Amino acid sequence: MRKTIFLNRFCSVCVFPVNFIVLVFLYGTLVGCITAGTIKRDYCNGINVYKEGRLDALNGKTTESFSEKNRMCAEYGVILNQSEYDKGRRDGLNVLCTYKKGYEFGLEARHYRNICPRSKVEPFLKGYHEGDKKCLYEAGRFHSLEGKTLSAFSSVKCLQLSKDQSQKEYNRGWRAGLKVFCTYQKGREFGFKGRKYQNTCPNKRSAPFLKGYRQGDKECLYEAGYSHAVSGEPSSTFSYVKCLKLSKSQSKKEYMKGWTAGVKVFCTYKEGYKLGLSNVEYQNVCPKKLETGFFKGYTLGLQEYKAKKRQEELLAIEREKIAVERERIREQQRDREERRAIEEEKIAVERERIREQKKTRQELLNLQNLGGRRLCQFDSDCGKNGDCRYNFQLKKDVCYYD
Repeated sequence: MRKTIFLNRFCSVCVFPVNFIVLVFLYGTLVGCITAGTIKRDYCNGINVYKEGRLDALNGKTTESFSEKNRMCAEYGVILNQSEYDKGRRDGLNVLCTYKKGYEFGLEARHYRNICPRSKVEPFLKGYHEGDKKCLYEAGRFHSLEGKTLSAFSSVKCLQLSKDQSQKEYNRGWRAGLKVFCTYQKGREFGFKGRKYQNTCPNKRSAPFLKGYRQGDKECLYEAGYSHAVSGEPSSTFSYVKCLKLSKSQSKKEYMKGWTAGVKVFCTYKEGYKLGLSNVEYQNVCPKKLETGFFKGYTLGLQEYKAKKRQEELLAIEREKIAVERERIREQQRDREERRAIEEEKIAVERERIREQKKTRQELLNLQNLGGRRLCQFDSDCGKNGDCRYNFQLKKDVCYYD
């Protein structure tokens, strides 16, 4: 029973948000559809059918593309000219069906849909296959320069038109890339960036690479230590370093060399002042011989930081006081305006009361002057059995009674 009550309450709470979300979704969809419809209509009204046919051919599209466009534009009352489209398409195929374009298609791994006429298909296909070979060659070369093994062939996005040649072309590019990769400089770059080496270099080329690889790792450790020290971090941050740390005995030493060099830059009056002014906690990284100058700057910077902070707090208090005073003045002004409005209303009521009194006295005087009669405009203004007649003596309409 409790579970049922809870579910009923829960659903009653959720109905509005869920419905609201659905409405927002439907609104977004509707706006999207209207926008898409407007774009399609504008496209159909301004279409150049000849250019469309030429572009479709150059992009390797089949004639089905025309049918799709024609169906879409027919919804907006636009019928495309088939002959103009075919003319543009023929001109486009004359440019497409060449060795050069076939080579580009193969190199970019774009699929060919058998759209070239028989008389022109041969040069295109020749270029298409050559472009695919180049794609495979470049993929292999790129992978080897990235230090990847031959197994990376499975990730290649080339067309791989020839099962017999595809792997060979990839391997050829991979071996060509190794000639550039398996060098001291590349090894040094790999080591410095902390990238793992996958033993891709052949034995006769591995020595210079590995030498550079170890040197790069040392430089990585040195730079990490230097960077940490310059930032005021203790040497215990060595455990967070992302370098390879190829040598267990040398890694910490290289890091400490960089850290020691960085400490000499960090432990100065100027850097101490900056640290204190930023209110950053000092982590006792400076050796005793450098602490004196550092602490002078750090203490001064910290004092200035606290003084600045106190000044900001006082300014904030002053601003708050000013805001409170302004609000008090506004309240007083509102009270004065309210009292003025009440007084004006009282005066208006009193004036109305005086007018009513005057009016009543005047009516009494009129009744006395008219001998009990009253002024009128219509018979209905008089009492029962009274007539509204003109009095020549008074020169006014007064009531007469039978």
